[in-house]
Amino acid sequence: MITIADDETVRIVIDGKESNAVTLVFSSLGRPNLGLEGQGPEFAPLRATATTIFIMDRRRSWGNDLDFERLTSVIAPHTRGKTVNTLGASMGGFLAILMSRFIAVGSAVAFVPQYTIDEAGLVLRPRSIPYVRRIARLRYPSLAGAFGPSTAYFAFFGDCPIDRQHFDRFPRAANVANFRVGQPSVQHFLAQRLRNDGVLYPLIRDCFAGKPAAAIHRENFPPSYEVDLD
Repeated sequence: MITIADDETVRIVIDGKESNAVTLVFSSLGRPNLGLEGQGPEFAPLRATATTIFIMDRRRSWGNDLDFERLTSVIAPHTRGKTVNTLGASMGGFLAILMSRFIAVGSAVAFVPQYTIDEAGLVLRPRSIPYVRRIARLRYPSLAGAFGPSTAYFAFFGDCPIDRQHFDRFPRAANVANFRVGQPSVQHFLAQRLRNDGVLYPLIRDCFAGKPAAAIHRENFPPSYEVDLD
């Protein structure tokens, strides 16, 4: 891995084989008890098939402390002329969608993303609250206005009540596919369960390849799963 930016707000590293498509992977909160070292590259196996840029919001600010103009400039030499897809889980999923406000994104894939971090809007996970309250200026309180017409959005949610709130708030549009896994019970750990069942990376790659949401719903989940597509 090659580090291309590293300061108190963001760490960006690049890895993977040269390819015509680039994946931007945004990290989740990770292990906050370990501070800056508690965040690292996520969904790392993707680098075996494509150029992958791992982006860590070091203040765990849901992008509110990131300089997106600078971020875009830093990654531009590696994304110019290529299809860019984005990916993340939880906070990283929020950022994967938010990034499509700033650059052209082919597909944005988010696992258990928040729709909003405004405590006046929805209930937040207890582990998120301390970091949300540290944000001095809430520039991006929600994903309102982040969904553009030229990006295909795939959002995957678990069955817990907090995630259901965010699922209910996501827009319903032709280019936004919202999946909710009712069974097995995964709580907030949907990506981990999909990985353990051997379906996570084929699912991500099919989303990036533009597979229709109805076909993903029909073909990409094990028979034991109960999945709603809305």
